[in-house]
Formats: sequence, structure tokens, C-alpha cells
Amino acid sequence: MKPISILLAICTLFLSYTSLYSQWISQESGTGGFLWSVDFVDHDNGWIAYRDSVLRTTNGGSDWIKQWIGLPSAFGVQAVDFIDTQRGWACGGDTSGYGLIVRTTDGGDTWSDLGPGIGTSMSRVFFLNGRIGWAVGQDGCCEGKIARTLDGGASWVDQQIPEVGYLESGFFLDSLLGWAVGNQAILKTTNGGNVWVEQDTEYTHSFDAVTLH
Repeated sequence: MKPISILLAICTLFLSYTSLYSQWISQESGTGGFLWSVDFVDHDNGWIAYRDSVLRTTNGGSDWIKQWIGLPSAFGVQAVDFIDTQRGWACGGDTSGYGLIVRTTDGGDTWSDLGPGIGTSMSRVFFLNGRIGWAVGQDGCCEGKIARTLDGGASWVDQQIPEVGYLESGFFLDSLLGWAVGNQAILKTTNGGNVWVEQDTEYTHSFDAVTLH
């Protein structure tokens, strides 16, 4: 019976693999450039960070349209974050080392600059609701940076973090518990970012993204 059992196990693994693989379908964005990040608020509505603009779909990715941010072409969008089909934020930086965050209240048709740069380049923006959010990136040559807003991005306050390199991504489960990752570093906070603690890891590579559910 052992050969039959082994054969059944192999068949089960093969079918499981092919079933998982078949769930992914290649979709055309209509662009030829690098796509930085993607964010969906439901099965149909999503956005992608693309160069100095964003791409939007309203049918689950079957079709994409370009939405211009309206900033100089030197500005590159690195991340987008939407909390519903209308309200969203995008962040990035320009070639002169100026970090920017912009906001939309009409699904990306128009965008407004949220004021002076808050860092050299912001790589991730994350909002819990229309008021509370964080921006993660770098300040200067290679220092990590995290800032928080309590008014939808109208103003930002820098948060004290350990001396780590640039940060690539951040994620919060609620208004208190969150993580930020980047250059060989994982940071955790349990009080909304008032205190960030570096967590031990055996890996010596950079971390590009973090998310938990």
C-alpha cells in the first residue's frame, strides 16, 4: 500500500499546486513602465502607483486608466493608499530629494499637495481612516523616517525611531499596533508610534513590504 499512498500524496500536491497557480491571471496595465504598488478597496476598485501618476481600475483590473497627479514630471509616485472609492493618498519624491504627499477626495481625478516635503523620499503612506495616518520613508542620505498625521495629512509630526537605514513600508492593525520595515530592520510600536522598538531578525536583507490580517 505504500507505493499507492506515495502516488496519491504526489497527485494531491500536484493538483494543489496547479489549482493555486491557476488562480493568478496576467492583466495588462496599458503601460510600459515599472509599477510600484497597488491598493484595492474592494473587488473592483483599485489604484497603482506609476511614475508621476496613478492608474485606476473600476472593474477588477480588466481595464486601467491613467490619472495625473498634476505635479512636475520629476516627481515619482511610490505608493498609494485609499480608504474608500473617493478618498486616497499618494507619496513619493522628486529628483532633487524632496518628499511629497498628495491627497484626493474624488477617486483620483484631482489631487492636492499637502504642503512642504516631510522627508527626502516617502515610500509608503497608510491611513486607518480619514484622519489618522502614517508616512514611511527616508530623510537625508540614508536615515529612516516615520511621520504621523491626525488631520488627514494637513499636518505631520515626526516620530522618534531607532537609528536604522531607510524604511520601505509600514502597516497598522489599529491606531496603536503597527510595524515598519526597511534596510535590514523591523520596527514595532504598540502606542501609535510614540515609541518604536527594533525587533531582532536573523536576516540581513532589506524588507520591502509588511502587512498583517
